[in-house]
Parts: sequence; structure tokens; C-alpha cells
Amino acid sequence: MSKHMFSAGLAMPLARSGTAPAAAPGPGDGGARPGRAQEIEALRAVLDRLEARHAAPGTDPGAHGGADADRIRPVLPLGDLDAHLPGGGLPVGVLNEITAEYAHRPAAYGFTFALMAKAQKARSGPAILVLSRRALCDFGHPYGHGLSQLGLDVSELILVEANKDDDALWAIEEALRAHGCAAIVAGAIAGSVDLTQARRLNLAAQATGTPLALLRAGKADAGPAATRWRITTAPAAKDRGGAFHRWRWQASLERCRNGRPGHWLIEWDHVAHRFHLVESLAHRAPVAQPGGRSGAGAAAGVGARAGPASLRRTG
Repeated sequence: MSKHMFSAGLAMPLARSGTAPAAAPGPGDGGARPGRAQEIEALRAVLDRLEARHAAPGTDPGAHGGADADRIRPVLPLGDLDAHLPGGGLPVGVLNEITAEYAHRPAAYGFTFALMAKAQKARSGPAILVLSRRALCDFGHPYGHGLSQLGLDVSELILVEANKDDDALWAIEEALRAHGCAAIVAGAIAGSVDLTQARRLNLAAQATGTPLALLRAGKADAGPAATRWRITTAPAAKDRGGAFHRWRWQASLERCRNGRPGHWLIEWDHVAHRFHLVESLAHRAPVAQPGGRSGAGAAAGVGARAGPASLRRTG
């Protein structure tokens, strides 16, 4: 992937630069060194333009003086959730984990797809989604029309299916290392991530400043993830006629580096590409209820029956 993109990016600026091929040296030219010098200078100019175009987030926006550099942001803004996140958005260039119990994994997929749609709107490049076959065996493959309804541009979506979780993690790492390639890299695996794998993903994401979201199962052990979200289902918002209006999820921020955990009922606006907090629960702390359900979950009517409905709605 990276070799192909670099070759294409290298050829296009050269064609636009108007640099003529160096003429063959004549008998009195003293060799081909002057022509080589011109080619080297042209290649250096091309590399400078590529570095300016794909500068990593967190660098000085004026270092390369391009319009693309002005749009680079160190975080991915999410909407109402930004006030509860350090830096005013989802951190990029680090690992962001998403977890869910088995019955709520379709809702977690929907939340992940919403993050991808937001990244597509805020950044350039395609969204890359890497899935292991074990992660797909129970709930099926992503459905194009459902992704479009969530706000994803499926024409700028690259799907990668891997045989095993380890293969999926390798593909995620390689996608992250393709400098300036993706608006976001997201993945879904059926198992957990060990400390070494998590560190490798962190290093790859940090090298290019690419947003990274990983939906995984397993225990939520302490690790190098910058944020860890636990998603559960919630009934969708309805319009005045009682028809489906917007997606909703219960989101618990269990880990937040340099920030505080929280629990919210969130709503996804697929038109504005923005997360909203439902006001009735936005400032209410979860209260334990009999059976292990929180007060926020009970008020929203979250139960096992909400899982299939969420699966149908998210495609």
C-alpha cells in the first residue's frame, strides 16, 4: 500500500513540475553530473511537497506552509463529548479501545462506524476497517447501505478481512505505517490484545498521527490505551411520528489518560456527523440497580432485546 501510494505521489508532482529530462551529455560536457544534479534537486522538491502534504498531526502547522497543514488537528472532535475529553476531542496517534459484552457488540460496531464517519468528515484520506473472521462469524459482514445511513462514505472505505486476530493486528499496524494514507484506521477482533501488541499499535499510530480505534473482546485489563470505551445498547431516538430518528448508545469511558472516566447516553447525528449528549442523563451519575444494571441503563430501557434492533439499524 505504502509503496504504491509513494510511487503515485512521486510521479504526479514530477509531471506537474515541468522539469524536462536531462539531455544526454555531449563530448565537451565533462560527464553526466550536471544532469544528475538537476534530477536530484527535482526529487528533493517532490519529497518536500510530499512531507508538507502528509505532515503528522502535532507538528507546527506553518512548518511547510501548506493549506493541508492548517487543517491538521491533534485530536478528532466528536461534538458534545469534547468537553469531557482532554484536549477537546478523541486523541489521535494513540490506541483507543472499544469493548462490549457479547449481546452489545452490534451496538459497539455502530459506535465504531460512527467514529469512522466523523474521521472521514474531519480528515482527508480513506477510512480503513480491518476485521478478523472470528469477529464477523456471529454478526455478519458490514452492510453497505447501513454504513451509508450511519454517515460513512463507502466510496472512501477500505475493508480488510483477516483469517486470525494476529493477522488483523498486523494489517492494522501496516495500515497505520502508511504515512498520510488514512483518515482513520479501525479494527475489530474477537480476542484481546496483549501488552506487546498494544505497544506496537501505539508506536505505529504515533509515527503518523493517525486516529486508531480497536473494537475487541476480552477483559479490560490495564494497558497503554489512551481511552477505553464500553458500549451498550439503547433505544433509538424517534421523531414526532414515532419513526426512527437517530442512533443512541450507552457509553462508559472507563479509562482516559489525563482525564476522568464518565458515563453518558449519547446520540449520533449522521447528517451533522456529531455526537450529542442526551440532556436528561448527561449530568447524572450511574446508580447501581438490582441485577447489575445502572440507573442510566434502566432509565433508557436497555436490555437483551435491544441488541437485535441495534444490529438491524446499524446494518
